[in-house]
Amino acid sequence: MTKSTAVELLCILSLSLITTANGAAMQATPWIDVTDQKYGATGQGTTDDLPAINQALRDCPSGGTVFFPAGTYAVTNTVVVNKPCHLVGQGAGITEGSDTMTGSNLKAISIFSPNALPIKFPAGAPVISFHDVTHASLDGLSIDCSSIPAAIGLQYDSDNNPPSSFNSFRHFTVKKCHMAFVNGLISSSPADCNANPNQSGCYQADTFELDDYIFLGNCADTTGEAIHVNSANAGQGSVIGRGNIQCYSVGHHIVSTNGLLWIQHNNGGSPPRPPIAQAISTYFSAFFVIEPSVAGSVNLLDLEVEGAWTYAGLDHGCNAGTNSVSSWIGNAWNSRLIVVDGCDNVFSASNQSNNSTVTNKEAHITSINEVGWQTSPPATPGSLSKITLGTATFGDTIVSQNVVSAKGSGCPVGFPSTMLPGDLQTCEGQHAGQLFIGSDLALLGNGDGIIDTGSPWRFNKPAQFSQPAQFTEVTPPLTGGSTAQDTCQGNAATHTLQCSYNGATFFSQTQTIGSGTIALGTNTILSSSCALVSSPNPVPGVLSTDAITWSFSTDPNSVPGYGAGSTGSLSIWAFPTANNVNFRVCNLTSAAIIPGAVTLNWIVTR
Repeated sequence: MTKSTAVELLCILSLSLITTANGAAMQATPWIDVTDQKYGATGQGTTDDLPAINQALRDCPSGGTVFFPAGTYAVTNTVVVNKPCHLVGQGAGITEGSDTMTGSNLKAISIFSPNALPIKFPAGAPVISFHDVTHASLDGLSIDCSSIPAAIGLQYDSDNNPPSSFNSFRHFTVKKCHMAFVNGLISSSPADCNANPNQSGCYQADTFELDDYIFLGNCADTTGEAIHVNSANAGQGSVIGRGNIQCYSVGHHIVSTNGLLWIQHNNGGSPPRPPIAQAISTYFSAFFVIEPSVAGSVNLLDLEVEGAWTYAGLDHGCNAGTNSVSSWIGNAWNSRLIVVDGCDNVFSASNQSNNSTVTNKEAHITSINEVGWQTSPPATPGSLSKITLGTATFGDTIVSQNVVSAKGSGCPVGFPSTMLPGDLQTCEGQHAGQLFIGSDLALLGNGDGIIDTGSPWRFNKPAQFSQPAQFTEVTPPLTGGSTAQDTCQGNAATHTLQCSYNGATFFSQTQTIGSGTIALGTNTILSSSCALVSSPNPVPGVLSTDAITWSFSTDPNSVPGYGAGSTGSLSIWAFPTANNVNFRVCNLTSAAIIPGAVTLNWIVTR
């Protein structure tokens, strides 16, 4: 026993007896040693200790501790923890770089005897299961599957009978299990929780802690997984961290989760190599895989990918539309590939040796202070936003209440001031008040579609507006532009849009108030009489001072009353009234005229 382990054990044992204020002894946390005569666990690694462990768990009261002194405790079936008890061992199993188990270990075995039926450990079963339990823990008790390589190390699940949460698993090793840790279902498909929410893989099993572990897989197992999360309501408020993963094809496999799962401070290397008979093209290893069924956020912090992984990560997930964003911060990907082909929103910041590609146009990556992100069709450049901390030295950056401001030594005292959420203010003494967009597309807006500036906008490239551009009227208006520049302004005096080309005097732009067609009547018009035709619908904005331009919609030459060959000819006058366009058709001849049908095109400009 090491000195640190002995001190830890002494501290735990000292809790077994405390004294009340009057000096009477009072039992504190109940303590059960599985090797006590009452239980009889041997810890020798060959005798089935499962009956002794199960009896100790049955006797363990709520909040009690079941203690495993150093040794190897062989079990021929799953150890089920379904009450709030703490399983405590001595030691963390192995040290990194070694596969020799030390301390306290649960070992899955099958027993074959010539005089009895064989006792076989169930294929694919967990060595220990925390099921429908709250406030339970495992600390310093490791798991060995070297004799049953298809076994699962530890499974934590609930079918809501009762719900399960607030459990912790710390200071332990899992050796040569097909899967080391499973939260929820062992399968690679999510449960149909709409059909039955009260089944394994659906309800809670959240708010857990997996901490300080070594997961050493079987290097010949090309489908093994270290951490497998598959529960629709799993992971909320949970932390997986401070672990080392070796010889697993998949380090972290997230099949389903309700989000807010943090995986942090983990590292992994030495994934299995495929057998010679298996083509390299059909085999992959990945430090993390997020499946399409994952709609919540999976957050990755300070991970390190070592060894010959094919991928650092494969993100098939889709949290778009869920107000959820996955945060990947400060990880060392070591140039291993990352592919985002799901519709995830990812905040990626300060990740090192990045080699990442987004391929789904429904995904969006916000990359801050890093290089290596790229897009591949059908993803578009709009799927990737990059923010790089540049080399500008002129001033400070202030971010407060959605206000971004850059200032330098030439700014006035008190800058910035009178800022509102969404403002962008710049002042550095040389180009104060200028925003340089460059040659790429810039999308600016705060919801009302209006960009307010204190000085003219200058575009060095063609400007495209997907919405109407509004020009605030200038008082007093400018009288002329600048050479080699084309300028437009709203004139507050004339209420017109004026433009200047190459420095010439401003002139007003023609404004179309309305346009349309109107059919003239075919009733007889007597001599020296007129017929009045007005627009069938109001034309908003038309003033009596406006000008109407009109023309026939077809050649009128053969139309009675209008053509050159007609007997007599009618005259047409156009005039505006408020919100209307009007036409008078008058007969200035000495005889009545029956006009033919004609249609006029008209436009009102100002």
